[in-house]
Amino acid sequence: PTMSGNQLPMNMSVTNVSFVAHADYRETKDFVDLLRPKDVILVHGERDKMLILKRDLTRDLLAAQPDLKLRISTPENTATVRIEMSGRKVARIIKSLAETQPQDGDIVSGLMVHKDFKYTMLDPVDLVQATNLPSWTVEQSLTVPFALSDEMLVYFLRRVFDVTLLDPDEAAAAVKSANLQSSSSLSSSSSAPQQQTKVKTEKNQDKKANGDSSAMEVEGGAAAGA
Repeated sequence: PTMSGNQLPMNMSVTNVSFVAHADYRETKDFVDLLRPKDVILVHGERDKMLILKRDLTRDLLAAQPDLKLRISTPENTATVRIEMSGRKVARIIKSLAETQPQDGDIVSGLMVHKDFKYTMLDPVDLVQATNLPSWTVEQSLTVPFALSDEMLVYFLRRVFDVTLLDPDEAAAAVKSANLQSSSSLSSSSSAPQQQTKVKTEKNQDKKANGDSSAMEVEGGAAAGA
């Protein structure tokens, strides 16, 4: 039909071609089937569409491979997704982290430093003293212009965060407390992000000059190179 509503004969064939920048369902399914990961995280698209994609991927992949170990997640914004890593590494705990001997199954938090195929875990405050890695202090503040009402600001924030409204006195106290806490340093380094690692420990009989150390088997987690 023309724009005026008239019908004109069409002396040609018409073929519909689906062309998008993103992978379609078949390409996504074939990609997952080729790699066969244990975890697939869907993070792009509308919530309902992601749930449909999760349902179809689970149905089709598990139907062809019933023994396939596959977990598909569709997390909300800001949600935390935990992925179990299968690799095991042995690392030494040194300095202040070694002052207390961890037990089997304990969670140890610190920086994992990788150098010369060896892994060392230490507290961020010991980084400069124990390694030749540089460290620095980062102070950051963020100002976001917002021209709408306070009610609209609260509405938008509640779509992402849990918002608690305070009276003026409580708000002033919270700001004062935040300013005091901001004086503490946010230490960064080129080694690795601070991480939590579940460890299996063994007693290290050697006493180091800079403090006792412990050997441990690291269950999962990645380490950056020094």
